[in-house]
Parts: sequence; C-alpha cells; structure tokens
Amino acid sequence: MTIASEDMSTKRMVNKGKPCSVTGCPNGALTKGMCQMHYTRWLNDGDPGPAEKRPSRPVYDRAMDKVDQSAGPDACHPWTGMLIKGLPTINNGGRQNRTTMSARRVIAEEHGLIGKDEGQTRWIQMRDDCDPRCCNVKHMKATSKARPFLDRDV
Repeated sequence: MTIASEDMSTKRMVNKGKPCSVTGCPNGALTKGMCQMHYTRWLNDGDPGPAEKRPSRPVYDRAMDKVDQSAGPDACHPWTGMLIKGLPTINNGGRQNRTTMSARRVIAEEHGLIGKDEGQTRWIQMRDDCDPRCCNVKHMKATSKARPFLDRDV
C-alpha cells in the first residue's frame, strides 16, 4: 500500500511539538511518537532502545564488518559494502557529517601500511590480479604515485 505524500506530512504534523515517547529522550517526536534516532532504531532492530545515543564504533571495525574474509588469509577479501566509482567506500560520519572515505585506506592505516598523518600524499596500489573490490592488506602496497588505480585496466 502506498501512502500519499499528504498523508505522510499529516502524520508528521500530528507529532510536531510533542516529546519523543522514549523515557528520558530530550528530542522532539517526528514519527510514531518517536524522534528520528529512536524511530530508525525501531525500524532496524524492532526496539527503539535506550534514551541515550549508542557509542559509535571505530571506523576500522565498521569497515571490517563489510570485508568477506571467508576465502582464507591469502585470497582476495572482497568488499561487500558501498562502492563509489567501483571502489570500496565507507561512510565516516553521522547524519550531519556525511563524508565518505576509502575503505582500503582505513584498513591500510590500521595495519601501519600508511601513517594517519600522511593525508592523500600516499595512495594504495593493489596487485594486478586482484578483484577490484579486494581489501586484503596483504595485497596492498603504499605508493606516492598519484592515483595508481587510474592506470590499471579494470
């Protein structure tokens, strides 16, 4: 069943000015009596959870959740998350700060292949026989050559 846009705006207007129904939450209600955070939790988990925000997980841990390592330690580890222009990419920020960054860079930094203070002066080059989505640190090497992935036939 499709909800007409006017019905949806009316639904939101009913909640406008009311507090979130989750005890202790200081936010205003938007949908189904809950603020955006609790409504999203309810949609994803079936439970709005506690009033306080969940602590954010480190970006490396979130990145590794999207890497398929089932083929073994020496095989390609394909990225199962978001791709931008065919490259593994991860969201690095919350709702107000939606920025994306290279998942390979996050992994390379964590394993000491590239220093965190090097900015974009160092790039990640992959083995030529790799899956274009590969995130296995054993298949990466750091290079100062600008954007080495553009030189490859993909």
